[in-house]
Amino acid sequence: MYRNYLKIQFFLVLSAGFWAVSSVASIDPFTADQGPIVVGPGEIVSEEDGTLQTASVLGGFRVTVPVVSEEASGGASATIEVAGGEWLCDLDFPVVDPQESVGGCSTGYFRSVGPYFDFSSVDSIDIDILEVTGQPGLTALAVDASENSAQYINMSPTTGTLSVERSAFTQMPGEAVDWSNIDAIVFSTANQDGASARVRLGGISTTGSIGSGDQGPPPELPDDELADTASGTYYNPERDGEGCMLTREGDQATFLLTCYLYQAGAPAWIIGTGTLENGMIEFDDTVVTGGTGYGDNFDPEAVERLPFGEVRMSFDDCNHAEISLQPQIAGFVDFALPVERLVPVACQDGVPAPDTSVRIGSWFNPERDGEGFHLTSEGDGGLHLLTFYTYLDGEQLWLIGTSDSAGDTLVFDDMVITEGTGFGPEFDPEAVERTPFGTITMSFDDCNNAVISVEADLPGFPDLITPVERIIQGDCQP
Repeated sequence: MYRNYLKIQFFLVLSAGFWAVSSVASIDPFTADQGPIVVGPGEIVSEEDGTLQTASVLGGFRVTVPVVSEEASGGASATIEVAGGEWLCDLDFPVVDPQESVGGCSTGYFRSVGPYFDFSSVDSIDIDILEVTGQPGLTALAVDASENSAQYINMSPTTGTLSVERSAFTQMPGEAVDWSNIDAIVFSTANQDGASARVRLGGISTTGSIGSGDQGPPPELPDDELADTASGTYYNPERDGEGCMLTREGDQATFLLTCYLYQAGAPAWIIGTGTLENGMIEFDDTVVTGGTGYGDNFDPEAVERLPFGEVRMSFDDCNHAEISLQPQIAGFVDFALPVERLVPVACQDGVPAPDTSVRIGSWFNPERDGEGFHLTSEGDGGLHLLTFYTYLDGEQLWLIGTSDSAGDTLVFDDMVITEGTGFGPEFDPEAVERTPFGTITMSFDDCNNAVISVEADLPGFPDLITPVERIIQGDCQP
């Protein structure tokens, strides 16, 4: 979103923004300080420097960006600062060049998450202009949920309160703006004739209240940001008892997916790897296994691996996705399901604590290839979820449990075995049977090596102690 904003605000500067819900009449009183931010010719402000989260503004955060064209002469600068209830844009262009010396400042308010802004009861947007020096232009741009936009341009603003009625906005190419569902609103100022200019504002408000429009979609995340937050356990709340665990492995590129499911009443699981591209991961090597036993009866040479089919995971954001399964194996049918994270996270906050995030992933003993453990870190990293994928009498078996332990030893003392329902449309959450299994303890030597101790309370499951390592290892330094 921030990258798109940079492109649009530069267009506004050259032609003279956008995007957060509030029921109050204030858009920004400029009481939350930001900056000063200074750029020279062609310089770009980082997202960290340009964005400020504050409850005092429309939508909860303000994006503030100064810009100077690459062709401007050396020494040219644009400075933007918010302090003490005032917004300042100072455009310093020592060499006047009407064709090349272009600069300006933009400040935008975005829906981000939640409902769109409803401006249908707003009679005017009121801008308190404290100072105008030189000949700056002042613009406002409103963009609705369908990306239709309308713009207001004032080439000769003066001090005082500028009341801009909605009817003063000029419709941009496209359909008429839906003022009841505004996605973003941006205010910009730019120099004219390549000269220096200065504008100070004392606040932006409305005559008439800003309400809540339709519920908008969650914001899209670039792949690099989504990759940092996608790892976790996903399920459908209406289908409690099944789910999928997704982790970015140690190489920071491979994602491993395991889904714990059922077939004809018995537990079943699939596993596969893929890479994230355009908000989607395709797992084209997914397999279903069988053929061996539990504990001392496990024989890696007896493990049977059958291609399962196509599995895709398409993300709306780091908390919501759709998992699509197209099996090519008997007993399973095509199925697609919306899922959400078991413990939602703030997508913009990135990974949990580094000492926790470096340990998540798929673990196994190379001498017992064909069974393994999948570890995720949920929420802020304080909760872990572990699934043990193994076998009993030739058939698949999975155990699942949670731990809120900390440090180098995680204790999962609520491991359960589940069974009793079917796959896809045959799944019935009321039919899921949960049987307490016992405790699994995971003790880490480092982020790539650990020892797992399995202590079963159920008969027929002898205790198991095994060294394990991450299938795809990584750097242990946070």
